[in-house]
Amino acid sequence: MTSNKIVFDETEYTYVEALQNNYKITLHNDLIKATFAPLSLVEQKIIYAALSLIPPAQVKVDDSGNRYVDKIDKIDPIAIPHQALQNIMDVEKLNYTRLKSLAKSLTSKTILFDDPQSQHAKSIQWIIEAQSVRGMFYVIISPRLYKYVLNLERNFTTVDLGTIMRFKSKYTAPLYFIFKESLKYSKTRTLEYDVEDLKAILGVPEGSLKVYGHFKDKALNKALKDIQSNTNLQVDCVELKRGNKVIKLVFDITEINVATVKQAPAATKDVNKPSTGISGLVATLFGTN
Repeated sequence: MTSNKIVFDETEYTYVEALQNNYKITLHNDLIKATFAPLSLVEQKIIYAALSLIPPAQVKVDDSGNRYVDKIDKIDPIAIPHQALQNIMDVEKLNYTRLKSLAKSLTSKTILFDDPQSQHAKSIQWIIEAQSVRGMFYVIISPRLYKYVLNLERNFTTVDLGTIMRFKSKYTAPLYFIFKESLKYSKTRTLEYDVEDLKAILGVPEGSLKVYGHFKDKALNKALKDIQSNTNLQVDCVELKRGNKVIKLVFDITEINVATVKQAPAATKDVNKPSTGISGLVATLFGTN
């Protein structure tokens, strides 16, 4: 990654002329599993673009020949040209009015870390300052976020910036990160979520998409189709019902070879239909067959 330094408003910023698809976004798994205040698709992409510019810690050798990690103390403020954002994002034109609104909204978006067992809840910001000025977008990442994005040696997940930028639904990236985190040590995994817990993970606003069918059509299936079309993950989703109500979702996730031909877009399956394997088993357990 080639970056320069520029000074604006008496602050030194790390500046890049263009964003590349192969830039990496690395997040601690606790951050991936946290609950995000609802983010628009463009807000997500700006945040992830900024996080992709964080330089990795460097492995160095001391005078005795011992290797050590030269850790980074802080994240410099970041400056990205409007055109660089526009070029890599698959979104409508980012004009000044829209970027001004984004500069305002980004500083109010938070992340909730909640551990009911220890009764510990913590809320932090992604961005503490954002400005749009004469073709440049300036952001300062919250220092409270550092422990989740800096000098990570274990319990982290890395994805390509280009993958995130291709997504067309605001619900896709949170689900994709969850899937990628689960595949750290295996090419296949099965995950199970309560419907309401999954809504929180995807950033569905509280009180929104209350009816499962609306959630399925407007959030879940769009995210699954996005993942199926733009990544190397094959996902099957099974609905688990109690009576006629869907209460849980089971995801069978497989990481496939990039050269493998993609199958049809993923869709949720109704376990009330005759089936074998996991859906048939669950249908039996819940008495829906």
